[in-house]
Amino acid sequence: MNKKADDLADKPLFRIDEVATFFDVSVRTIRLWIDHGHLKAEKIVGSVRIPRESIIKCRFRADFEDGLAEEREEPLSVETRTRHDRQRKRKSG
Repeated sequence: MNKKADDLADKPLFRIDEVATFFDVSVRTIRLWIDHGHLKAEKIVGSVRIPRESIIKCRFRADFEDGLAEEREEPLSVETRTRHDRQRKRKSG
């Protein structure tokens, strides 16, 4: 499903289940994305909320994997870099 920013409710923070519905993935996947730094989240009174800006940035990134690599604090593994290089060569070649 190709969702647009207009499909996202006009509010500043979202529950994990709302974000999972937007991305059409499981709640577990959203938790993993948060744990791995793909989505930024805030803990508010014991519950996790995801800012609208983080959702939009994640959804509309031109190349999801490359964008996430730039935000990671630790470097990509050699295997991941190699896979990215192969993907870039296929796109440009």
